[in-house]
Amino acid sequence: MNKEIHKVSRKVPEGMDLDRAWKEISEGSDRSAAIIGAAFVDDSLQCALESRMISNEIFVNGPLRSFSSKIFLGFALGLYGPLLKKDLNVIRNIRNAFAHAMMPITFDSPEVAAELKYLAFLGWHHQNPFTLGHPVPEEFSFPDSNREKYENTVRLLADRLFFFGLISNRKPPDPPELP
Repeated sequence: MNKEIHKVSRKVPEGMDLDRAWKEISEGSDRSAAIIGAAFVDDSLQCALESRMISNEIFVNGPLRSFSSKIFLGFALGLYGPLLKKDLNVIRNIRNAFAHAMMPITFDSPEVAAELKYLAFLGWHHQNPFTLGHPVPEEFSFPDSNREKYENTVRLLADRLFFFGLISNRKPPDPPELP
């Protein structure tokens, strides 16, 4: 992928109406909800990881381009525990299924529905310090459908990861200039 396209496609423009973007997820096809929702989570995870780094170049051309690599690094850095890691991998697996399926699939397709059963969903929220003590917002009620389960989980994960990246402020200082 062209570096400039990567920068444009992976950054939220300043002033962007995120509600409009979430509306695209909730009103679009199952395929668009799966792929765009996972992109939100991927970008939010990258934000959380970048809060611990002095450079983000490793995400553009380096070993952390993939969602999978970011998930492993976040876990290794202690950003989250095994339940959140598991949910991130389920989101990644579902995104991959929708992105690579040659025939139409939905959240109720047997393979996707089976993967959704692995989501811990809000179960980890009440016991994991990663949530920073925030209560579960009303819009994250327990879902009635597989699609709602996916959408609510994606939104919760993206919000929490992005928020964690904003408040982390643990970036190390710039390295000293060499003479």
